[in-house]
Amino acid sequence: MQLEQLKVNLDELLKPSLAYDWDNVGLSIGDKTAYVNKVLITLEINEAVVDEAISKDVQLIISHHPLIFRPIKSITNFDDKGNILLKLIKNSIGVYVAHTNFDIIEGGLNDYISNLLSLNNINKLAYENSDIDAIGRYGELKEEMSVEEFIMFVKTKLNLSDLRIVDGGNSKIRKVGIVTGSGIEYASNAFEAGCDAYLTGDIKYHDAQDWLGRGMNIFDVGHYGSEIHFKENMLRILRDKLGEEVDFVVSDALKDPFRAV
Repeated sequence: MQLEQLKVNLDELLKPSLAYDWDNVGLSIGDKTAYVNKVLITLEINEAVVDEAISKDVQLIISHHPLIFRPIKSITNFDDKGNILLKLIKNSIGVYVAHTNFDIIEGGLNDYISNLLSLNNINKLAYENSDIDAIGRYGELKEEMSVEEFIMFVKTKLNLSDLRIVDGGNSKIRKVGIVTGSGIEYASNAFEAGCDAYLTGDIKYHDAQDWLGRGMNIFDVGHYGSEIHFKENMLRILRDKLGEEVDFVVSDALKDPFRAV
């Protein structure tokens, strides 16, 4: 499939128009006349992922995190970002990004995590500019759990080795809110929705202090821990919708930069 047509199909499916204004999504590198028969899916792009793409002979990388976020004044191999961009261009590998739009769309990352946790009665958590672009979800566990049971449940379902908890004082958990990635700013939405627990990542010290003992337990499952599921989520969607014409594979090269000790 030509990249020009694949871009049309991806835009229709992943709705880049829903992304936040500060985001940079959609096709960021690519020759519209290039033929694409193999696509690599990754959480983000680093040099190891690019080398993997070259070795697997892919023509396009679909990433959750944008490779190009801020304006670039030059592209040289004097810095890591420039080296990655040059290597992609030299090897005729395009880049397509689905970031905040994929957090928002039906069936996207927040829905996927909600389903991993087997939540029922799922609702949209926080609306931004309309009744369409809602970030986050909340729903109910099949059965009420103790905090200890919930910790083990989340670690198992999300394949986590560890997590952090801000103790809000709840001993029992039934209603759960979720915003993947960095979403502490939406904790108040989860609290107002009556959630007993809220899952997100990248919680800072002062935010944790603000929520301590306020009646909702907050679980920091990590940015990587909540979003690495993008790969499998996106793979299922693309194979279902576009898999007859393009081969989609997931990246094995990207690792969590943190290691618990």
